[in-house]
Amino acid sequence: MIAGFICLTSILPITKLSIGISYFHQCPTQPQLLIWLIVSGCRGLFCIILIFAIIGIVIATDRHCKKPISNLMILSGLLIVAISAFSNFGWSIVGIVWTLSIGSTVQHKDSTNTSTYCHSTPYVFVILMAFFQTIIIITFLIIGCFYGRRESHGPTNASNNQAINELHKQYRNYIIIFFLSLVFFI
Repeated sequence: MIAGFICLTSILPITKLSIGISYFHQCPTQPQLLIWLIVSGCRGLFCIILIFAIIGIVIATDRHCKKPISNLMILSGLLIVAISAFSNFGWSIVGIVWTLSIGSTVQHKDSTNTSTYCHSTPYVFVILMAFFQTIIIITFLIIGCFYGRRESHGPTNASNNQAINELHKQYRNYIIIFFLSLVFFI
């Protein structure tokens, strides 16, 4: 099941990589677009592997009651994913700027005119992916802010120790769900 989930979530980064490599010399007017696809695909695959490795370690250490290791792994994984999400946001903006900078002059028919030619497949794919990623990241940030604010109040009737343990369990589950949902949009 996990192997199937990894394959499913790897489709988008592998597609980015394959289009970037396949059409590498097919956009002379803006060759950075293909580099954008390759870097974005590699970063996506790296994040997917990292997220599943962290989740596997957390599950394995939770089974053996090594909570401090599990918490450290969750926090370090969350930090890495957050840094990756913000770099992905910046990289998406770079992709949008690169595609829109040639938007009025690009043509997809005459490959001999290298000053304006860019194959339509990578050009359209970069536009769609960059806008899609930007919208998804902004949506996650907004939902995360509202959700985090709502959940930060915590229980007040239980003792401090029970409340902390309950919040720890609750947030650990939310972090794992966050990792899994973020994988879909890498």
